[in-house]
Amino acid sequence: MMDSISRALKDLKSKELFVILLQSIGLTLGLLLAVGWVGNYAIGLIPSFDWDWVNSVLSVVAGLGLAIGLVLLFFPVAALFIGLFLEPIADAVEARNYPQDPEAPGLAILPGLIAALKFLLVLIIANIALIPAYFLGIGFILVFIVNAYLIGREYFELVALRHLKPKDVKTLRKSHRGQIFRAGAIIALALSIPLVNLAAPLFGVAMMVHLFKGIGRRADDVRL
Repeated sequence: MMDSISRALKDLKSKELFVILLQSIGLTLGLLLAVGWVGNYAIGLIPSFDWDWVNSVLSVVAGLGLAIGLVLLFFPVAALFIGLFLEPIADAVEARNYPQDPEAPGLAILPGLIAALKFLLVLIIANIALIPAYFLGIGFILVFIVNAYLIGREYFELVALRHLKPKDVKTLRKSHRGQIFRAGAIIALALSIPLVNLAAPLFGVAMMVHLFKGIGRRADDVRL
């Protein structure tokens, strides 16, 4: 795991991934600005009441809700990101670190994007379902655990599907679910840290490529 993290951090310094990083930052900031504008506009539509304390409470609740929403948005953005940039990131990482390995057949853009959109829908539904947990004081913990599992699973499967058949990917994932969950937790943690979260999806894909390569080399029943 530590080797995968170290290699992924080094990969971020490469020219190919730096260009993709700039593209991803632009996409993420543009999306956040759009959501923030819509959120502020919606807050402005809240009617005023004769009681100042009611208006104050509504203002605080609306502002807090918008802030939480923007934070949680980074998890769905990670899902969208992998659908758009998975192939160029994985290709660059593999060419840089594993030039001796056979070139991956790859995952077609449309199937990859469809898989990412399905993942996006699951993430949105899961995070909406967890909103009541915030009122119990355990919301962030549950959100972190759920997103760590979902992100780790999805990133690994999409990276692995570039090389293997779905049944082999499923077997490999189940055999190494602990490592994959920990990798997902690292990505989820990075997505939760301001500024760091701008590079987190790219780092996550690079790290998962290294993890997949390491796991595949130890698996007797899987050929990369």
